[in-house]
Amino acid sequence: MYKTMKEKLFPFSEMSSGQFPLGIRMAGIDFQPESKIISGNTSAKSVLEYVIAGKAVLRVDGLIFYPGAGDMYILPAGSNFEYYPQKNIRLYKIWFNVQGYLFRELLSAYRIAAVYHFPKCPVNYLFRRGLRIARRGDKASSELCALIHQIIIEAARFHEEKYGNNNEALGIQKFIDTNIEQKINIDKIFSRLTCGRSTAFRLFRTYTGMSPHVYSARKKIELAYFYLVNTRLPIHEISARLHFYDAFHFSREFKKHRGISPAALRRNTTAHFPTPE
Repeated sequence: MYKTMKEKLFPFSEMSSGQFPLGIRMAGIDFQPESKIISGNTSAKSVLEYVIAGKAVLRVDGLIFYPGAGDMYILPAGSNFEYYPQKNIRLYKIWFNVQGYLFRELLSAYRIAAVYHFPKCPVNYLFRRGLRIARRGDKASSELCALIHQIIIEAARFHEEKYGNNNEALGIQKFIDTNIEQKINIDKIFSRLTCGRSTAFRLFRTYTGMSPHVYSARKKIELAYFYLVNTRLPIHEISARLHFYDAFHFSREFKKHRGISPAALRRNTTAHFPTPE
């Protein structure tokens, strides 16, 4: 089914001028080839995307997520992002480019302004309805804006029902995200929490879909990928920065997660950025 899917773009001219509090700039359905990396800054627009099939790695404002089929994610206006399919799997998705201060206000009002990734969020029918509306062009732009509002409501309701006020899991995730280049002791993280270790472990697994150890390992591998592709840092230095036992251990773990060794990836990649200080 998805192999025959074609890219379709639906631009909106009337509501993309910036004079409306909520406007649609463009909508579309497309696939992202396994070799393509998309990165940049969302500047004045926000992006809503729903994954129909495939798996991806998403980096947004220093955080890493792993959206797959059935997941929704948001790239807020002004965020720095990079995403690419995982392990030679094409990514099929529906997306809406949105602009206007009202979108940010809605995210804040529904308490999801700091949420980027919504795993297994039941909004597939809304995104598909949005595509049908988008086919009608500018004359349907107001109806599509109303649908965007509905998507936010459904995503917020789903997030609240699934996670509630999961401060413990968020605290663990934030600690790992901000200390990924440090030698992280998971046991010390648990010792600082108000709930018990088993409860915190369960909450984190429910929130992220994986254990803190697996999450931390994935974060290290994705940061290593970033260094290999975008810098000239030697492989042994990347290994040391991310606290692998040695370069051999780093190479083995990297290949297990990415399907290619660091050396092979480096040979196939041209670094575009200078070595960081």
